[in-house]
Amino acid sequence: MGVFRTEITHLQDFIKLRHTLLYISFHQTDDVSKLNEEQMKMLKEHQQEIASDEPMLPIDFVQEFKKLL
Repeated sequence: MGVFRTEITHLQDFIKLRHTLLYISFHQTDDVSKLNEEQMKMLKEHQQEIASDEPMLPIDFVQEFKKLL
């Protein structure tokens, strides 16, 4: 069970890293000043998700796995 918990932690880290890289890539390739209000709101929410310490996946995989056993 310990290995499974470690893998879940890595999955959470991978998803946060992926979101961060997509955010950076977007800023490097697109002109943010041309976004409309709704797009700016979505970008701001995305930025806040990345900056928070909350897991990107709101699922407790360890608990879900225990239910299957």
